[in-house]
Amino acid sequence: MKTPQGSINRATPSLEANVDHGLNDGKPPRFERMARLAQQVFGVPIVQVYLRHDDRLELATSHGLSETSEAALAHAFRRHALFPSDCLIVEDAQADIRFADHPMVQAAPFVRFFAGIPLTTSSDRSAGCLCLFDTVPRAFAKEQIALLHDIAATIEALIQDDIGRHASHSALSLALQKSERRARLVIEGTGVGTWQWNVQTGGTVFNERWAQIVGYTLEELSPITINTWLDLAHPDDLAHSAALLDAHFRGETESYSCKARMRHKQGHWVWVHDRRQVFDWTSVGQPLLMYGTHTDITHEIETQQALQASRDEFASLLSNMPGVTYRCLPADENWTMLYISGQIDQVSGHTAKELINNACLSYADIIHPGDAAAVGDAIETARAASEGWHIEYRIRLRDGRWRWVEERGNWVTGDAQHPLIMEGFIVDITREHEARVQLRKHHDALLLLNDIAFNTLDTLDAKIQYALHTTRHYLGLDLAILSQIEGEVYTARWVECSPGMPLAAG
Repeated sequence: MKTPQGSINRATPSLEANVDHGLNDGKPPRFERMARLAQQVFGVPIVQVYLRHDDRLELATSHGLSETSEAALAHAFRRHALFPSDCLIVEDAQADIRFADHPMVQAAPFVRFFAGIPLTTSSDRSAGCLCLFDTVPRAFAKEQIALLHDIAATIEALIQDDIGRHASHSALSLALQKSERRARLVIEGTGVGTWQWNVQTGGTVFNERWAQIVGYTLEELSPITINTWLDLAHPDDLAHSAALLDAHFRGETESYSCKARMRHKQGHWVWVHDRRQVFDWTSVGQPLLMYGTHTDITHEIETQQALQASRDEFASLLSNMPGVTYRCLPADENWTMLYISGQIDQVSGHTAKELINNACLSYADIIHPGDAAAVGDAIETARAASEGWHIEYRIRLRDGRWRWVEERGNWVTGDAQHPLIMEGFIVDITREHEARVQLRKHHDALLLLNDIAFNTLDTLDAKIQYALHTTRHYLGLDLAILSQIEGEVYTARWVECSPGMPLAAG
């Protein structure tokens, strides 16, 4: 047999060359169907399809020969079928110098006719060949050659589909590798401990960071099981953790999330945020594989505890102050309280919870209607002048009575939502206000007595009439009793205090 000139395309293996077309799982059914179709269309006893895989040709399907004969026949003809740009037709192999001495021509199956056509990819790379064999010489008409091209094109389409799927799979695999690498870098960069747990066997896999959080190396903790976590966890946190885990196993929660303490190698406790989720379940619905992370949140917890302690200390300080502190939204018709201290209960009878964010009533609801406008004007004037305010007004108690309060406040910088807010201090001045009222009355009384004593009226009746009339508004009287002693006789009479009227005895 004469060897064909040239060589099979030995280009560097490419994505297309590495497509196995399912050959590892036997002869792919889709190529089997194409071989049967070619066998029926051309009426030949033997049809073979070869595909390139890992830069070599492999038999995808063969009809009409035993497996032993397949390999021998392939070696003789398939290489010739790869070279022509069109198809290769051998009408009589015994008369063709290239094949006349081949054992498969001289002996069984006594091949006489051969038709081969190369299969190529969309990028014109060699993908294999389609071969037809017959045991009798025969001619191949143009129409048959056209049909051979059509069947070859159909096989090439199947090959291209395989290449597309392989490319997608390769791209997906590459993307997955990149994603896993990024995830690994993120985990390493954020200092998160990771672990896996086979719930059924108890086997676990921890990364080095998981051990570092508690001051160990994985080697120091070996052998590692789920008991490693249980032994290091704070006893007071285990019951809560177990309850959350059981709820997740029962499907009541999408994932497990628990903040717990773990004992550090040096003896102190560190806080970790333990997040877990079951990703695989057994056939009977039991948890199988669970994955999770540990994040060291010790600094976060300690910061929160320090902040809470500061808040508690501040709240205690405020609770011992005699007045009410508040934080209020500006230019709000309800005087919405963002915060108001608990002393408001002592001052107004209303609780802070009722007033904050107008939960039950607004602060504007308890301001005396006669004072509301003056309060608003004073605060707006202070804002325009960029200064604080000092006002007195009345508020309504829970029982309906009115109480006088004094408020001192100022404008302060808030947050993005409320750039400017009001902060201030309110104290109960009811007693002071009443004392001031009484003081004014006493002062007015002294002025009245002085006026009566030094009036210039001539008669006693006129002086009495003037005195009673003058004190009418101060005392709130319309009648008075006038008494007079002459010798041993005591005389009493009612006197009307209406202005402009003479004294009249009652």
